Amino acid sequence: MDNNIDNVNKSDKKRRTAIFALIVAAMMITSTVLGFVGGFAANKFLGSNKADGVTTTSIPVASTTSTDGGNMNVSNVVKSVKNSVVSIECESQSQSQVNPLYDNGNSTSKSAGSGVIVTTDGYIVTNNHVVDGASKITVKTADEKSYTAKLVGTDSETDIAIIKIEAKGLKSAAFGKSSTLEVGDEIVAIGNPLGELSGTVTNGIVSALSREVTIENETMNLIQTNASINSGNSGGGLFDKNGLLVGVVNAKAAGNNVEGIGFAIPIDTAKNVIEQIMDYGYVKGRVTSGLTLIDILDENTARQYSVNELGVYIYSVADGSNAEKAGLKSGYIVKSVNGTKVESASDFKSVIKKLKVGDKIKVTVSNGMSEGSVEYKLSEKK
Repeated sequence: MDNNIDNVNKSDKKRRTAIFALIVAAMMITSTVLGFVGGFAANKFLGSNKADGVTTTSIPVASTTSTDGGNMNVSNVVKSVKNSVVSIECESQSQSQVNPLYDNGNSTSKSAGSGVIVTTDGYIVTNNHVVDGASKITVKTADEKSYTAKLVGTDSETDIAIIKIEAKGLKSAAFGKSSTLEVGDEIVAIGNPLGELSGTVTNGIVSALSREVTIENETMNLIQTNASINSGNSGGGLFDKNGLLVGVVNAKAAGNNVEGIGFAIPIDTAKNVIEQIMDYGYVKGRVTSGLTLIDILDENTARQYSVNELGVYIYSVADGSNAEKAGLKSGYIVKSVNGTKVESASDFKSVIKKLKVGDKIKVTVSNGMSEGSVEYKLSEKK
């Protein structure tokens, strides 16, 4: 560790700046936040592959042709898949967003999203941003039955999460292949828009494939569609003309002049993530810096959070992490990582993504009065 970090720690003791609450990216959505919408999906059956004595989940991919030998119309697609889509309601305990270091007031907020049943015994895929921070998750199935769900695991890099309810004999979705989609193909989206209209069906076409979109500092390659997507659709399914799950809706472009631009995570991307979360509770090989970062890039935001300087702030440092052991603290401003200037949290993440577990990183930070640098090893994100 560079000794310069001592200067930061000493100055930090003299000047404790009121920090800020985590900013949710404007494009991510739940029932209470307009912007991006989404869903993810799953399959009818589970198989097992055994390697090195470990049983791993393998979700088979269904045939790309319908059982009647031809493509189904929208109503038939809906009949075949509607019972595999669920609505989700989350309760979260949130800290006051005004000087949270000094204000201990907490409040309960509610949000809603959608999900797709992966297995007949209650595994459900949804979006990470739907369940992120939830203290209670409630699932309602198409037959209006309610269940309390437990969180199995999440992956912020792909915006995927798996939850589990205690139920048997559920209708699970059949996985298709997003790689077989072509621009202009008809698709059907099913979800819970506005958090109140469960089972809502919209249809459209594939507008573009592998569209690069950045959401909450994560860059993803998504399916673009003109099917109507609204707040609460996050985690719902995108189905092809054969009734096969080909995508998980997770985003919608928002703006006064924007209409008919929605996005979904390709099922080919999601499948491996779903299987690993079901097996291990996380995606193996993902690295973590131990830091949660927040962008304070304009004066209005800086005033809102009582911060005097613009920049990329450390919102929190994971307990027991290598970052904590290196001396990094909440409230520091990240200036660079491995010699690359950091102007947004996505800049930091783009450097980290290229590294592997055990690699060292050098992070230069400031507390507004002095700068210092530390080096530490990246660990596996679990």
